[in-house]
Amino acid sequence: MARIAIDARIINTSTGRYAERLIHYLEKIDKVNNYLIIVPTKDRTYYQPTNPNFEIITVDIPNYSLAEQTSFLKFLDGLGADLVHFAMPQQPVGYRGRKVTTFHDLTLLKTYNSDKGWLKFHLKQLVGRYVFRRVALSNDHIITPSEFTKQELQSFFPVPTDRISVIYEAGETTASDASAYKLPFQRYIMYVGSQSDYKNIPRLAEAHQQLLATHPDLGLVLVGKKDVMAQRHDQLFSDRGYRNILFTGFVSDGEL
Repeated sequence: MARIAIDARIINTSTGRYAERLIHYLEKIDKVNNYLIIVPTKDRTYYQPTNPNFEIITVDIPNYSLAEQTSFLKFLDGLGADLVHFAMPQQPVGYRGRKVTTFHDLTLLKTYNSDKGWLKFHLKQLVGRYVFRRVALSNDHIITPSEFTKQELQSFFPVPTDRISVIYEAGETTASDASAYKLPFQRYIMYVGSQSDYKNIPRLAEAHQQLLATHPDLGLVLVGKKDVMAQRHDQLFSDRGYRNILFTGFVSDGEL
């Protein structure tokens, strides 16, 4: 019987869906090993295990912070885990226990995200580049969700191929709360996710407007929380006179 910790501090985010689904299905297939699920205090009740071998524990350590390299390291050392699975690359580079990390993409190293401000983003990118390299070269194994991410990771860091496994992410079959979401369009392009500037939503909208010349009834549906960036895009499209674009706000899995 092994004692396995899963760093799921990002569980209540879009990328955190990966961690949540991983834990959900591990509960169903593993009745032997013990799991410690690490989440922030604010997300203590976000996921409720039904398998008695799964325990939620909390820690409040910001990503890409000095505390992540010091306090979180001490926290992990105190768990006595046989294995730690980091659901994201950000982690204490000094942790010497057995570890596996999932690299979802290398966006942080390749793009500029003005949402966070120039100085804050570039400091985060600098820290991220150092952490990503240390993680890629020191972990016992790396998981990527695609061959592309695997190849991209190897283009940045000399990680041996036999230490990387490509594990594709599956979709859910049906949702128990499935219900129809009424749209004003019969045909439409749909985008689901955050609208950070590196996602290039204005370019998507521009392309959609050009398509209206030959497909006048085509809609563009932007699904996701109406945060600051979404509001900014809404105003931008209104100022440009764009049409047939719908911002839905949050939509449940069942409605999707």
